[in-house]
Amino acid sequence: MRYVLMCGVAILGIASWHALGFGSTEPILASGRGSVTTVDCARFEGSDAGEIIQACLDALPSGGIADARGLTGAQVVSHTLRLNHEGTVLQLGTPSTFTLADGVTLDISASNVRIEGEGATTGFRLGNGSAVRIGSRGQPIWDWRLERIDIEPAKGRTPLAGLLLIDAREGIIEQTTLTGFPGSAIDVGDNCWSNRSIDNNVVKNDIGYSFHGNELNAWNLRGGFVNSNRIGLKFDLGKGDLQGFSITDGTQMEDNKETAIALRSGEFRGLFLSNVYSELFASERLIKAEPGAAGLRLNLLSIVDTYVYSKDTPPVLIRTGPADIAIVNVSNLVLRHSQQQMAVAEAAGANTSIVVSDSISYSSTNDFAKTLTIGRGGAHVVTVRGGSPVQ
Repeated sequence: MRYVLMCGVAILGIASWHALGFGSTEPILASGRGSVTTVDCARFEGSDAGEIIQACLDALPSGGIADARGLTGAQVVSHTLRLNHEGTVLQLGTPSTFTLADGVTLDISASNVRIEGEGATTGFRLGNGSAVRIGSRGQPIWDWRLERIDIEPAKGRTPLAGLLLIDAREGIIEQTTLTGFPGSAIDVGDNCWSNRSIDNNVVKNDIGYSFHGNELNAWNLRGGFVNSNRIGLKFDLGKGDLQGFSITDGTQMEDNKETAIALRSGEFRGLFLSNVYSELFASERLIKAEPGAAGLRLNLLSIVDTYVYSKDTPPVLIRTGPADIAIVNVSNLVLRHSQQQMAVAEAAGANTSIVVSDSISYSSTNDFAKTLTIGRGGAHVVTVRGGSPVQ
């Protein structure tokens, strides 16, 4: 038998009101799909939206849906919000903006937890020292999800990061916007593996994604925009490693002032770019490898089926020192540019190897580049079936 719920009230007749909790101060728990419990957050009291939502979440010790879609407009969160019950879903409505006070965080600290917004008009505004945090050191969580949320600094505030991940595994960030952060929009630490970033907008930050931990395996950035940052994705793993990291499905990487992808340190057992679209302006790069003191072991970087426009600079730059290694394969890449001749890749250092195959580089006047790779300092460079077309 199905019941129609209207504003949290089941219209079952006056005789059923007390059975459902009407006439008491207890919150209503409404049975939703299957055995999932839904709580209407608007029925709770608190000094601000944060206290109201926390009370709603605490009413779901065994998981369920905390429905906060009724809290619209400008809202304040003065104390840390904790989603610490496994299987909890927090639903947020539109238009709604939740401003976190300085030092206040929103923490996902249990597995199988979701925060669901309704698009660009559902947002968190962060104060200084505030962030959305997923996982914590030594307490891994699994199967988390953040979707359809806009995350930005609050007006007049400069939080260094928007989204912090540590020991956060098998999660999804989807259709979420992070913009305006003077540090890293998304900061990823140790043991965050098998995560998906799907159709997100990570724009106008100093660094879009900052990866600096160990075992950052099986990531997939799928679609979306990584635009107008200083650095789009920065990998500085120190002695850490990653394997099977992919950027795919039409991900756009445009106008990242220094480089779309920066490789500084760590061991990379497969970093794959496929079907990427990139536009590069004055002195910008698609990929720049400049190893630091910790060393860079780039066991394979693969770039395939990708389009790049570059104003004045070869899109790929790989440098290695005596303690580094870099093996790079570029295939089926189209490079269009504003020069008469432009190589696809520059290599420096005896431990750098670059192979470019089945690729072309040409100008707006259809001048095809005769050389697709430039090697210096003993670097090994090869072009296979590429360059000027045979007349």
